[in-house]
Amino acid sequence: MFPTLPFVLAWQSIRHYLLPTIYVFVARFVGFFVSRALCLACKACGCYEFVDKDFPKEKALRGLATAKRYPIPMSTLEACQWKRASELKPPEGMKRMQLFNGIEPQDIAQGLLGDCWLLASFAALAEHPSAVRRLFVNHEINDRGKYQVRLYNPVKGKFQIITIDDYIPVDSNGTPLFARARGGEIWVCLLEKAFAKFWPEAYPEGDRVGYESIMGNYMTRAFHVMTGDNAFWILPDDITPYPDQKLSKDELFRLLERECARGALISVWASGFGDELYPDKLQGLIAMHAYTVLDAQRAGTAMGLGLDKGYEMIKLRNPWGAYRDGEWKGDWSDGSSKWSEHPTMASWLGHEDKNDGIFWMSMDDFYDIWNNTHMCDRTTKDDFCLDMHEELGFCGPVAGCVGGCASFWCLCRGARTVYLGHATRDRLEAPPAGLNCCAAVG
Repeated sequence: MFPTLPFVLAWQSIRHYLLPTIYVFVARFVGFFVSRALCLACKACGCYEFVDKDFPKEKALRGLATAKRYPIPMSTLEACQWKRASELKPPEGMKRMQLFNGIEPQDIAQGLLGDCWLLASFAALAEHPSAVRRLFVNHEINDRGKYQVRLYNPVKGKFQIITIDDYIPVDSNGTPLFARARGGEIWVCLLEKAFAKFWPEAYPEGDRVGYESIMGNYMTRAFHVMTGDNAFWILPDDITPYPDQKLSKDELFRLLERECARGALISVWASGFGDELYPDKLQGLIAMHAYTVLDAQRAGTAMGLGLDKGYEMIKLRNPWGAYRDGEWKGDWSDGSSKWSEHPTMASWLGHEDKNDGIFWMSMDDFYDIWNNTHMCDRTTKDDFCLDMHEELGFCGPVAGCVGGCASFWCLCRGARTVYLGHATRDRLEAPPAGLNCCAAVG
């Protein structure tokens, strides 16, 4: 292996950064030539813009008004308009919308659609921007409105390309009715639309199609479809299919701590009780609603030592973001007196008291409330992807290539990722070694 190591790494950097850069400039040149020289008549008659005839607007919205859970009023659906995602109003300071603009979990916001499970999965994947970029065949915004998304089909056992147009439903103010991103990027609403088109094929459920088909489901399935890697469902003790392999609070924390460090995707939800029955226990959280686990840390120890001391802390995010309430109001929440009582904890954990849907809670409270944990044992050996830097215009791909190659070669990041990166497993093993907590589910 060692004699070939430089050549392997050189090919990986060329494959992930140089070749995509060349492809982008070739695509731009061809697109410019076609749009300016060959398709003037097409643009004049409206034929240039791509319209997905396999997923018309009527099919996309069918069944939403009569859905069993979280139906959308018919008046809202009838009044909605369809607008190209690229023509949405960008945030102040941006000239136009972009496909990507600094992928961050806090940019994702849920709309009227009851698909928190899916948005929580997006937020977990957004912790790893290269993984989100690899879902899209497109590297930048497309003036034809044609986008291709790679999703794993569990029925066929392979990835397939889902082609969609960029027309999305908006209200009278031009605000997307469903998922949106606050950073002036459109990948969130496009990925949601790709799932709406693809989901009935991957997981058919009666006659549900379009956006209705993604109203309510399991995060393990979303993780599996986005990555092709194994996903796991850690159930409550009373219904786990592995009664002799229950995880204690300490074992679950060590599992979360290890898997967060490995780049796993983790979401949780609470079932078995409702807000009206246990308001004191939930303290602002929403029952039967998916949240993303962003981090697990043992904080407040001396130089990271003292594994039996300090505070076991879990960082979570509500996919509703700042648009609606749903944050934790108990100990270590935003505004909690715990932060002033332990002033070093805020800097240790990077805590910010903001209305952004992100919050910390202790492992004691976490274990008491969240009785369903969904985890994807994500493969990280290929965590590279070109950042187009769309905000830089023509120079963006060059900046992305130079920055990507520099990151690849500096501090041995490329070698560490290629040769020491993690590969998905068929079973999870919780500390102490040998405790198998669950098998992969699809």
